[in-house]
Amino acid sequence: GVDITNKKDVSIVFNLAAFTKTDKPYHWWSNPNPNDDTENGLNLNSNIKIQVLSKDNATWVDGIVIRGSDASNRYYRYNFTGTNTATGTLGQSNSFDNSNSTKYNIVKVDIPASAEITNLKFRIVGKTENSDKIWLVDDVRILSKNAVYKVWSTNSSGTGLRWRNADGSNAAVPPTIDEKALIDETYVDTRPNFEACECEVNPGKTLTIGQDKVVKLRGSLINNGIVNINSDGNLIQEEDEAVNTGSITAYRTMTPHRNLDNTYSAKEYNFYSSPVYGQNMKAIFGGSTANTAFAIVLNEPGNNFVNANATHYNIPGKGFAVKDPTAEFVGAQTTVPATFKGVPNNGIHDVEVTRAATPTNRGWNLVGNPYPSNIDATLLYNASTNIDRDFRFWDNTVNATYTYNGSYGQYSYAILNASTGVGNPAPGADPTSTPTPIGTKAPDRYISVGQGFIVRALTPAGGTVRFSNAK
Repeated sequence: GVDITNKKDVSIVFNLAAFTKTDKPYHWWSNPNPNDDTENGLNLNSNIKIQVLSKDNATWVDGIVIRGSDASNRYYRYNFTGTNTATGTLGQSNSFDNSNSTKYNIVKVDIPASAEITNLKFRIVGKTENSDKIWLVDDVRILSKNAVYKVWSTNSSGTGLRWRNADGSNAAVPPTIDEKALIDETYVDTRPNFEACECEVNPGKTLTIGQDKVVKLRGSLINNGIVNINSDGNLIQEEDEAVNTGSITAYRTMTPHRNLDNTYSAKEYNFYSSPVYGQNMKAIFGGSTANTAFAIVLNEPGNNFVNANATHYNIPGKGFAVKDPTAEFVGAQTTVPATFKGVPNNGIHDVEVTRAATPTNRGWNLVGNPYPSNIDATLLYNASTNIDRDFRFWDNTVNATYTYNGSYGQYSYAILNASTGVGNPAPGADPTSTPTPIGTKAPDRYISVGQGFIVRALTPAGGTVRFSNAK
């Protein structure tokens, strides 16, 4: 293998051509459409692929697959002189068909940092219909750059906290998206946004992403210390393939709903979804399951709520209704944090949504943002299949009904048209409430960290909500 430790922008590149041993010149003169001639070249049934051995040396992962043509009855041959390039990223199912207008002479596979490969091993595998048809490969090479990283640290005297280059000199600017960030001293919540290809937090050190602050990574978060994400802070990751290590703590500030006389009854529910894997949703207040009475999930076929269990907690994108924290936990506080602890979710997560055939008022599914970053509802809607464009957000400030009766009535839901990104507040006017408050909070296009919401499957065939942190 090739050692690519401390390298960045690693790619495998080679030149490609296709020939046959049986082709004769008269085919070009006597056949008005030589691409129909089986002796003229390679067709859809011939392919060549480049595969890379995974970091654990257990699996060959496809980088790119090139097929000889775009149909079984079309045959192409070509030499090395063209410049058409097929480019793809390892693990993303990249497939290209040669066509009459485009024949791929250069193949390039990018190895993302998220693949975590340090000893690069690869192979090029060709397949043709018979031994007379040939793929030709030339000029195989590995391209890379020396990795660059910047360290958040003090100088050798323990003063002058700032970004520094790998040699200890002062960095003129923070890391860029092509550079690694290494946190070797505490990075507090008031510090500016930064981006990096990946971020590693050293043991005993702390990274805190403050309110309205953003850390944007192309690849992984490697946490050997402490990472906190304050309410309305964002950890964004561009590569869905990036694998995170180490637990973080993410917070979501909530306002306990008080009665008109300012007393607190802990009656209301709040819709949540965890930005970390495996969070017990009944323990989001103070880390104790005793601090809230219920964490429940919506059972779509029965249109009723049931108690959540460990299986539900391990589904990124699952939505939960969690009852207000107890009066003992809230005390005199006007706001309290919902706390999520675990490895931050990343990658593509498909949440299947259902709709019972009868009665006709079914199809409601409680889902939620599975990431420690805001997500774009319009991009989410466009990537999903067979769901209604209206996303419903529960507003417990206009509700006076505390036992689910099949809908709670539409007065308690603020509605976002996900296709346009325009939202409207809950209409209010709960007939069981005196007075009858009207909602004032309108959802916008961006769904916050920890937020749960309801989507509706359009037909009994069901649908899929496709979450991606890259969106």
